[in-house]
Amino acid sequence: MQAIWKYPVNFEERVGLSMPAGSQVLCVQFQGFCPTIWVKVLDTEAKREFRKFSWYGTGHEHSVISGDYVGTLQTSQGLVFHLFDESYVAVQDN
Repeated sequence: MQAIWKYPVNFEERVGLSMPAGSQVLCVQFQGFCPTIWVKVLDTEAKREFRKFSWYGTGHEHSVISGDYVGTLQTSQGLVFHLFDESYVAVQDN
């Protein structure tokens, strides 16, 4: 079965999530005050894979900015963060 799942996350520099293999990231937005990543799950019964995401703040220097751009969030305090999907790292057993 297919589904759309959400993953509430924090503004930690790096975020790790376990999700069904092949899931497609749709967007990142605030749900209330919580940053949330929505993904299209192509097979809810698929093996889990560990996905790594990284936040990069506007104006901060970084040695490397890697991964696929997911989206940008602006906080109520005026801070701006950009989320990147750093791709597949390892497959986990269900």
